[in-house]
Amino acid sequence: MVIKFTTKPKLKYSTVQNILFGFLLAAGTIKPFINTYLTDLDVTLIVFVLVFFDMLLQFGGKLTTKKHSLFYILLFVVFHLLMFISLIYSKGFNLGLNKTFLFFINYIFLLYPLFMQKINARIIFSTIFWIIIPLSIWFIFQRLFLWAPGSDVLKNPFYELRIFYLNLGALVGLLVLWFFHQRKWELFIFSLIVLLGLSARGPLIFSLLIILSISAKMFLSNVKKVKISSNRLIIFGSSLVCVFSLMFYYSNFFYNLLYENLILKLQGLFSSFDGSIMGRFKRLDFAFENIFESFSSFFFGHGIGSFGKMYNQEEIMDYPHNLFVESWFELGIFGLLLSLIIFFYPFLIKGNHVFKIMALFFLLQGMKSYSLVSIWPIFGFYGILLFNSRTINLTSNYPRKT
Repeated sequence: MVIKFTTKPKLKYSTVQNILFGFLLAAGTIKPFINTYLTDLDVTLIVFVLVFFDMLLQFGGKLTTKKHSLFYILLFVVFHLLMFISLIYSKGFNLGLNKTFLFFINYIFLLYPLFMQKINARIIFSTIFWIIIPLSIWFIFQRLFLWAPGSDVLKNPFYELRIFYLNLGALVGLLVLWFFHQRKWELFIFSLIVLLGLSARGPLIFSLLIILSISAKMFLSNVKKVKISSNRLIIFGSSLVCVFSLMFYYSNFFYNLLYENLILKLQGLFSSFDGSIMGRFKRLDFAFENIFESFSSFFFGHGIGSFGKMYNQEEIMDYPHNLFVESWFELGIFGLLLSLIIFFYPFLIKGNHVFKIMALFFLLQGMKSYSLVSIWPIFGFYGILLFNSRTINLTSNYPRKT
């Protein structure tokens, strides 16, 4: 009798790189939770070091890129140099110095795809899924327990973490878009429910707007060709019945989860009493008032890091919650023009539309919530569009034109 032993295939290096890229996208989000409950180790720094080490290992190999990619890097460097130059006249020098060096992180996200052997979207988003979804579910329940009767709110370590719902929501929004593209409806609905539970208003609105736009385009171009599988329809309908049955049975729980956390926030979009929205409008009003204050402020700005110092009258990192207004306020009209090119140019490059959708999702959020030094993930997707055309696992079951 001959006994045959079978071994699993070795883990490919490209697979490791894609897992690492997924961790890179999620590291900044999970860091505060790990530091609060597990260890003081800087998880983002660890991931950055691993990525940088991998880039060094690949540096001796054959790296190829196109002229438009080199042009983009040049613009990126010029924009960063403008930050350094503006430190000379910045009204918030210490904040500006910190902000200028934090901008170096964007290089890691932008350039890492150049050193990756292949981009496997399924591995990247699977990595994000298994990191972010369990953490988001835990977050939802912790927030409910935080405000439960008898809870000592201020002594609960979660109290300081409740503000990170937007960070989680941004990555869950990516998953919603990914599962929609892949037509994995069960996971799409599940991720959408998690996003609703997080009460992340911006990511929810922007992901649904993108989905509605894509759906409208698909419907108009393929209205006569769309075929719905009966099995898929049964599963989809059964899932909806289960969800609504659970919502009815646990009505009090879902009332607290959805109404008090999300619906009231959405109502705030049309109300003057929403503190979050009014705070953004106040920052924008302040920014435009000071942009047009003088010739120098219009053309050269107030210097990198100046917004936080001028708006708060003390050394507090702050921003207008709009990438382009932030660039104009701190770096002048030249900074505004460069930022427009940097954030819109990658969409003009021929590439898979999936990563353009993900980049657009973050760009829309950058018009509402992010700063130049906190919108790291968008540059990861820009890097894929610019440097790495070797993509796999991007096909979907969408009806296509013949």
